[in-house]
Amino acid sequence: MLTVCVVGGGYTGVELIAELQDFFASYIVPHYRGIDPGDYRLLLVEAGHEILRGVHPTLAERARRKLGREGIEIRTGSRVTRVLPGAVEIDGAEQVPAGLTVWAAGVTGHPALAHVAAERDRLGRLVTRATMQLKEHPDVYGAGDAVTIEDNAGASIPIIPAALAQARLAAENIVAELQGRSLGTIHFAPQGMLVSLGERDAVVEVLGLRFSGYAAWLFWNALHLAKLVGVRKQLQVALDWGMAQIFPRDSTIMRPVSRCPVCGRHAAPRTRERDAA
Repeated sequence: MLTVCVVGGGYTGVELIAELQDFFASYIVPHYRGIDPGDYRLLLVEAGHEILRGVHPTLAERARRKLGREGIEIRTGSRVTRVLPGAVEIDGAEQVPAGLTVWAAGVTGHPALAHVAAERDRLGRLVTRATMQLKEHPDVYGAGDAVTIEDNAGASIPIIPAALAQARLAAENIVAELQGRSLGTIHFAPQGMLVSLGERDAVVEVLGLRFSGYAAWLFWNALHLAKLVGVRKQLQVALDWGMAQIFPRDSTIMRPVSRCPVCGRHAAPRTRERDAA
C-alpha cells in the first residue's frame, strides 16, 4: 500500500514524485508512529533513456541526482505495458507491486476524434499543416493535445504555451480566410522551462540562463504568482504559501469513533481472533 509508482519522467511526473517525497518525509512519517522512513517506496518509471527530455542535460542530471538522494527509485528505459490491481507490468514481463499508480506519461488522441478521416501520428493525434489546418480537410482547424504539426516537433510539445499559440494562430487564420487574406504559419519555441523538485529546490532554464537550487525555486514560485489572474488571487496565494512556511499543513487522522451507531453499522465485523484478544 505504501508503494507509489509514477509513470512518466516528464515535467509532471518529476514534480509529482518530488512533492510525494516531501509529503511522506515531512508529514506522513513524523505524524504516523507506525510508519518508518523505510516503509514507503516511491518509484518513477520512464520509457525513454532519460528523465525530463527537452531539458538541458546538465539540469536533467542535476534533477536525477536530487531525486536519487531523496531515496526515489528511477527506472529509465522501462515501458509500462499494463497497470494491474496492486501492480504495474514493465516491458510485458516484470510485475512491480504498487499500491497506487499515477499515470503522468503521454496520452493518445481523444476518442471523440476517432471518426475523423485524417492522417494521425502514432499516438492518434491529428496531423495539421503549419497553418493549423488538417492536411486532408483545410476547412478544419485544430489546436492543443489533439493535434501534432507536420515537421514541427518543437511547436507540437503538449504544454499550455504551445496550445495557446496554436489556438491563437487558428483563430487568426479563420478570420484571415474569411477576409481573403493569406494565412500565417506557426512559429513557437519554448522560452524556458521550470521544474520544481520539491520544497525549496527547482531547476530553471530561461532565456539561455540555467540555474538550480533555492534561487530557482523562488523564481518558480514568483513566475507562477505572476501568471495568476488578478492581484487579489496573487496576494491570496502568496499569503497561503508564506503561512505554509511557518505552520504545518492541515491534516485529519481518520479513526473509528466509539459508541457511534452509524459507524457501528458500517464497520467491518471483527474476527474471532480479535474478539478473543
